[in-house]
Amino acid sequence: MSMQVEKDFFCASLLATDVLALTAPLEALHKENMRDVEEQLRILVQFLKGVQLNATVALLNGSFSDWLLNKVGLMPDTLLPTVRCCLEMAVLGALSSCYGCNITDLLYGDITFRKKNVENTAKDVFSHVRICALIDSAGAPEDVAASALELVKQGFCTLKIKVGRRASPLDDAAAVRAVRDKVGPNVQLRADANRHWTFEQALEFANAVRDCGLQYLEEPTKVLQDISMLYKETGLPVALDESIDEYAKNLSAMSMAFSIPAVISAVIKPSSVGGFENAALIAKCAHRQGMIAVISAAFESSISLAVYGQFAAYVDRKQPGSISPAEDNGKKKFYQKNAFQTVAHGLGTYMWLGSDTVRGKRFQASSSAEGVNASIRDMGDVLQNIKLNMDILKPQLTESNITSEIYTIDSSGSLFSFHVLDTGDLKSNMEAPVLIFLHGFLGHGEDWLPVMHALSISYRCISIDLPGHGKTNVKDKFCDDISQIVTVGFQKLSAGSKFPAEKTWSIQNISLALSILFKQISQKKVSLVGYSLGARLSLYMSLKFRQQIAAAVIISGNPGLQDPASQRERAEKDDALAIFLKISGLQSFVHSWYQKPLWESLRSHPRFKSILHTRMHQQNVDGLARVLSSLSLGRQPSLWEDLASHHIPLLFVAGKKDPKYVEIAYQICGIIPDSYYKPLTKSTLIKSVNNTFCSRFNKLANDETFPDSVGQDMKNFQLDETHSFVSYEHKIERNKSYRTECKTDSGKMIHEVENSGHAVHLENPLELVHAVRTFLNNLN
Repeated sequence: MSMQVEKDFFCASLLATDVLALTAPLEALHKENMRDVEEQLRILVQFLKGVQLNATVALLNGSFSDWLLNKVGLMPDTLLPTVRCCLEMAVLGALSSCYGCNITDLLYGDITFRKKNVENTAKDVFSHVRICALIDSAGAPEDVAASALELVKQGFCTLKIKVGRRASPLDDAAAVRAVRDKVGPNVQLRADANRHWTFEQALEFANAVRDCGLQYLEEPTKVLQDISMLYKETGLPVALDESIDEYAKNLSAMSMAFSIPAVISAVIKPSSVGGFENAALIAKCAHRQGMIAVISAAFESSISLAVYGQFAAYVDRKQPGSISPAEDNGKKKFYQKNAFQTVAHGLGTYMWLGSDTVRGKRFQASSSAEGVNASIRDMGDVLQNIKLNMDILKPQLTESNITSEIYTIDSSGSLFSFHVLDTGDLKSNMEAPVLIFLHGFLGHGEDWLPVMHALSISYRCISIDLPGHGKTNVKDKFCDDISQIVTVGFQKLSAGSKFPAEKTWSIQNISLALSILFKQISQKKVSLVGYSLGARLSLYMSLKFRQQIAAAVIISGNPGLQDPASQRERAEKDDALAIFLKISGLQSFVHSWYQKPLWESLRSHPRFKSILHTRMHQQNVDGLARVLSSLSLGRQPSLWEDLASHHIPLLFVAGKKDPKYVEIAYQICGIIPDSYYKPLTKSTLIKSVNNTFCSRFNKLANDETFPDSVGQDMKNFQLDETHSFVSYEHKIERNKSYRTECKTDSGKMIHEVENSGHAVHLENPLELVHAVRTFLNNLN
């Protein structure tokens, strides 16, 4: 069974409501901000149109990532954690509604029946999840203790106390002791320092609460190695939270952290680790290491809490009853004590919400003899009866109003009819800064639509069909019939003569026509974003038409060839390609063109077939032949000398899988006078290892409670990869040259895009959007 997912579902139900509502106040917890999220949502809306769903997407076995990659056409790792989490929420909500089951059963693959009746639900040991209440330790110890007692009277059997906010750890310890005295020995207590302490402060606190029976202390310091020493000194177990967020994409590092005997719990926030598939993998890793997995919220609304609660029930179901001797790392005693106890999950933040994104039925919990629980049935009802609270919600996402226009430009004796797509209108962003997009060879203005929709929040975004492409037409006095030129060119080429390149279609004349067009579009300076052919035009205009250009983003762009022999050779090759295009036809040419090594990464992209399909529908084969010849890189003036004295802010973008253009970008950076760039040797890199870490690591290596194999792995790891154990800021990759970042006073000059080759804007539009906005914001 499958279902059609319409974009309106995501906008009206979950994606554009709860994620935007929960992200705005959480910038202290997440790296992304509200604008980052909205940009990605705008791109998602474009990519999700017509996408099919089936129940296997919800199985948390890599199927969601596979769906994102092969059905949606987006690299899973490029989605921001909060965006991916909310997309998974939307998908789970849609599927549970479609199949008539709760999300817990959906995740477990149990959709062979409909909703359970009340009698069966009551007997199900996994029909609810236990809730841990949250206490802020601010205030006098007796006041904190009074608050704790009130929560216990409401039925809570597990309390988490926020510590690390006071002047002294001893003050926090006094509050914890007051709570223990007030609530008695049968209430489970946790403390959370959120990395606010040094090792010495954490040690002072731990010693002061030795007799308080804390279940664990959560993230006492920023340094992971402190945990083993703290445990050795005090015997106080530790839970990881922020460390899990950091290691979410590095399971090997996470496994090493989980193997530390002191670490007994993993506190997992789905919105921080990038959704439920990632969270389930982390929980599984924790269970294998003899730890408990606590699902925690980050002050989200009832919608998120209802999904988190059902996911927590799934995690509880998956917890094994015991660990094997081979997996025992000193935690077996703890695990046997806790494996059959109901885990109290960190969903008590619902009590802290002053307002909610929904009206009517909200996330709620009820008390029992065992503690305060949230029912799976009740959480399912919250999702099935959503009534949005529009008093606090940001308005729903709306697509940009794209207008299509033809601008006629008379330039250099030719009439250019440029087809333009524009997100600006009188009621929205007509006065916003103008951002103009120029596509590559065989492309068209619509290639940029997802990127334009995202950036139209802040910019008036315009894309242009370049001459020979899309709906742009050119009439010139040299020749009205391009087929005559191509025929003559073929005859001359066969006889050993040159192809008759035309001045009308030179980079100089097309740039001049574009400059006139820019003046018609905006009286202010414009910023350019160009890819490949469009990048060369953007770079040329930035250097030759400086009075009109505010900044430029050059994606996979080449400043030109400097050697005359190389220029002649390239021009001749492009002339031959122009002839081949004319005599073989567009379909054969396109298939041949995309077999080049340059497109290896694009060919493996899930949207490649649809991209190829659009290329087959170019109308002007003769115009494409002219572009190949007249705009050949071999006929473009070299811009290297101009770059050495440029004054326009430039960002050079290249895919990491496109080493040629990455190298070109760094070569450019090397000749720009005000760029901070110099090669970094490996010896310099090793010297930058944090001395504090080295001393602590040496202590750790001599700690008999810390496994030798893990210690050696960590020692190797900290010298090999970018890791929090190492305090250098340089970005390095294995088996590649070591470089510092290339920057100028206006900010970063080079951005290497992950999981992308030459066609960055098609392969990884999400990262490109963020890079472009960051660059332009830095200028402002």
